[in-house]
Amino acid sequence: MRVRVFVNGEEIPTTEVESRFEPAKSILVNRISEVKHPLEWQGEDIQGKVNAYQGDQQGQWDTASVFWQNVRNSEYVSRHYGFIRGAGPAGDEQGVGKLMIEDPVTLFSTVPFSKRYDEPSTGTVLNDVVDEFNANTPFDLSLGSVDIEKIEGADLWGDIVAGAVEDVGDDVVGGLLGETNTDGQIFGNTRSAIGREMKTSKSFKSNEHTIKSAMDWLSRISRGNYRLSGAKPLKLIFDTDDSQTTHYTSTAINGKNKVADRNMKFGGSYRANDSPAIDVINSNVLSETGVINTITVNGKSGSSLYGMDVSPLNSEKYPSVTVEEPALVKRAGGQAVKGPIQTTDDKTLEAAEGSAKKKLQEKIVNSGEGTIESFCAPLLIPGDFITTIPECSDMVPNANLTPITVQVNHVRHHKKHDDEARTYAGVSPVAKKNEMRIVESEMKKI
Repeated sequence: MRVRVFVNGEEIPTTEVESRFEPAKSILVNRISEVKHPLEWQGEDIQGKVNAYQGDQQGQWDTASVFWQNVRNSEYVSRHYGFIRGAGPAGDEQGVGKLMIEDPVTLFSTVPFSKRYDEPSTGTVLNDVVDEFNANTPFDLSLGSVDIEKIEGADLWGDIVAGAVEDVGDDVVGGLLGETNTDGQIFGNTRSAIGREMKTSKSFKSNEHTIKSAMDWLSRISRGNYRLSGAKPLKLIFDTDDSQTTHYTSTAINGKNKVADRNMKFGGSYRANDSPAIDVINSNVLSETGVINTITVNGKSGSSLYGMDVSPLNSEKYPSVTVEEPALVKRAGGQAVKGPIQTTDDKTLEAAEGSAKKKLQEKIVNSGEGTIESFCAPLLIPGDFITTIPECSDMVPNANLTPITVQVNHVRHHKKHDDEARTYAGVSPVAKKNEMRIVESEMKKI
């Protein structure tokens, strides 16, 4: 599988490419790519084609696009469109240059913002952000709320929708797809969120705030997040209902051999609950993360109510609740792996049950991070889910283990010279409170 890099619409030869996608507070995806290339190629000065950003937003600096090839259908997908932050020799590698491509979202913190809002709609704030960004940077940003053309022949899954095809030079390169999603909801729920009014007021001052301040505020009060698309034309995508998350299912499940099956289309055992497939090669999820599956929470007795000595019927009793995560208990052979007993201020069983589920969820999610390695999966982003065998290596999955669902924290795509392109996802176990089971719930005597 290949990767293709374009600088100002012109493709350049590469020797090694790495793209990293990580969240940053309310930014769902912040992208950065590192590209190594020959200084000269077939008599051309490749390094001379690149002008790096120097902090002068009105200066001459270059944009670049990185297209990763999807192992499932061989299409190239634009996953990073940004500006060149730095360029120069690649250290000790003779005859090799390196350039760094950054996400335009990082420029949000460089654009001053001055507005006063009284119960604004989400769309009002988003449009103001877009206008200020376009007025102060060379990019042409718009909201991700436009109709998107379907790309015929893009054999991915369902009714695949795609962003604009990348314009390189004078011609449109066939087979290069822009931003994609799978649920028919174009670019998250930006469209449905635009008319939502917020019952609050806020002032931004240009000497104190930037458009990032505005987006962070909007994300906080709307409980949402935002990102920019990875393709031209650049889109601001604002999401408040996780409609941008995708659930992938590993082809390692059922003992499938990834070398033989890697070029198979979706369907049959490769598709579970309408999930797109991902070709997992290595997974160390359970070996790198904790396996706590049960927790007990003890509340307070009625006698400690508000710090006063009172004597209701339950004054000498406290709520004690034990909950478990059934899927993790099953993976532990039916054994309870208990975390430390937790204490809360809860005085009723109902409150203690809610606290117990929340604390078990926190323990599982924060138990550590594992890594999933796959053949190139360019559409994978932070926030996505993967169901896979928890531990497998190379081409031999451990099909005897029960599959586990994890959430993606960050993503790294890597391609070096003639090697296969690989995707590495840092993941954490998923715990849903509505799937937990209460093992014990009773008022106990002190």
